[in-house]
Amino acid sequence: SGEAVGIDYRSVLRIINDKGEALADNEHPFAQVLTSKQPFRNSNALHSNRSGTVLPLDFSCSPLINPDGSLQGVVGVVRDVTS
Repeated sequence: SGEAVGIDYRSVLRIINDKGEALADNEHPFAQVLTSKQPFRNSNALHSNRSGTVLPLDFSCSPLINPDGSLQGVVGVVRDVTS
């Protein structure tokens, strides 16, 4: 719907730990990919949405690499795995 365009990824995808605390910036999946330039997969991620509901997620993201080897960005796929 375009709501997330131009917004920092941490405010759109609030990934939390099992205590309900937001992950440190360097622990967020997008940050890990931006730093390592390696794909990331976590099938046990938790997301706290705007209403405070916690959703279990399967989270996968990969770096977008330019032909010259520089990092252009990250693409992610997030799937709600609520039973």
